[in-house]
Amino acid sequence: MMEHVDLEGSVRTTVEELATALRVARVSVWLYNADRTEIACVGLVDHGSYTDRRIVLTANDYPRYFTAIRESRLVNAGDARHDPRTAEFTTDYLTPLGITSMLDVALLVAGEPIGVLCAEHVGPARGWSEAEADLMTSAAALLAIAFAIEHRRSLQEQLRQSQKMEAVGLLAGGIAHDVNNVLNIVLGEADLLEDERHDPKAVREGLANIREAAKKAAGLTHKLLTFSRQRAVALTPTDLNGVLEDFERMARRVAGETITVALRRSSAPLPVLADSTLLEQVLLNLVVNARQAMPNGGELTITASAVAPGVLAPDTGADETKAYACVMISDTGVGMDADVVARIWEPFFTTRELGSGLGLSIVHGAVRQMRGFATVESTLGKGTTFALFFPLTDAYAATDAAEVRERPSYRSSAGRILLAEDDAQVRRVLALVLRRAGMTVTEAQNGEEALNLFVRHPVGYDLLVSDVAMPVLDGPSAYRRMRTMRPGFSALFLTGYAPETMRVETLGRDGAPVKWLSKPVAREVLLASVGELLGVRAPAQS
Repeated sequence: MMEHVDLEGSVRTTVEELATALRVARVSVWLYNADRTEIACVGLVDHGSYTDRRIVLTANDYPRYFTAIRESRLVNAGDARHDPRTAEFTTDYLTPLGITSMLDVALLVAGEPIGVLCAEHVGPARGWSEAEADLMTSAAALLAIAFAIEHRRSLQEQLRQSQKMEAVGLLAGGIAHDVNNVLNIVLGEADLLEDERHDPKAVREGLANIREAAKKAAGLTHKLLTFSRQRAVALTPTDLNGVLEDFERMARRVAGETITVALRRSSAPLPVLADSTLLEQVLLNLVVNARQAMPNGGELTITASAVAPGVLAPDTGADETKAYACVMISDTGVGMDADVVARIWEPFFTTRELGSGLGLSIVHGAVRQMRGFATVESTLGKGTTFALFFPLTDAYAATDAAEVRERPSYRSSAGRILLAEDDAQVRRVLALVLRRAGMTVTEAQNGEEALNLFVRHPVGYDLLVSDVAMPVLDGPSAYRRMRTMRPGFSALFLTGYAPETMRVETLGRDGAPVKWLSKPVAREVLLASVGELLGVRAPAQS
């Protein structure tokens, strides 16, 4: 009866099959509230029709029934209207519905009732056989397991999100400092450019500094967005040394003033396939764990090194034919005994009064997602060392600059662009970039305005360049309506929030000429994408 994976499907299947097997008019499932003063219906089949309409019964109105379920766990009432356990239902429940007999079984988790499975017979009163009672009891046990699993899954997700938000809070504190530094660079260079606007070299240097600061700010924003949402892991060639270099300042900030942090990178590159932001979250969790293990201060050492094939013991899970990159996080804290170490990766296991027990299980799961494994060694009173191992690869991550250089250059003097962007300053910059590349640009401040312009002259534009989220009418919605008039019309969407890309990708599933770019967008990347959609490539440069 529990063939459905989802809980709602399991409840429906159970009550429908029980109604057929027991030949009764009604079977229902009820759940208690937190203090067991109410039960609410979560699934009911009534004369062949299923509903999940919420019906609530209270212990104040039906005290004998609530007591009977709590104490005996099974109410076998062949004559429900005269049985002292169920007679109090007669006036407002049994008689109006024609119910004469009831067979109710408690749903038990860890010996405590969480709800009730109820079979109700309409027609002449009937007795319930032992086999029928056993069937109801077995079904109640299966339902109780399903509810317990769902409750645990929900609790685990809540705790995981809580753990994630704790990490986001720590990260945000460090990022706020870095963002202020970025803004200081931008504002300072802008002031200097006003003073030195007649010195071409100073202008070029100042603009280059502003550009680099903006790229850094974009990276910080991306990091916050990644930490604060659920997302698929994207494994890309990554130099582990580079990740540690970026992480060093955050590690010192999170560790606090009483802990000395030493970071030792490998002298040789350590190329691995990893998700750099997820890896930073793993490291952040381990630094937080180390800080809590050193309440009176101490030393935290983070070391990166290469491990030759065959060096790691087989019981670690290592492939003896592969070389590994290793990151070791060692503290001089309180340490752990062997029993604690043996359970350290278990979800919900914690030795701290206020701990969720999810930090290290998340670390373990994240490392496995990146095709690595983790080990831990600890001694009471002497400290703990976590080691993360990732298979080395020969691939290296290309820098953003290299990616830009490798992109083909596109230009078009005939491109007619319909530009929709609600931020006036962003719209101004995009329009200037496109116009200086020789394109004709018509500006709109939201999707509705862009759609109205398009309706007036559907063949007057070659490409829509649009923000995704805008007031009045968003970009994807406006584009869908445009395509009803011109099915082959192309669009380039710009977004500052990654989940919005799912909407854009949906637009392109039917073959529509659609691309998207993440904000902020470099000029070369924007023009390359626009040219690609227009199908115009610039002549080779001599």
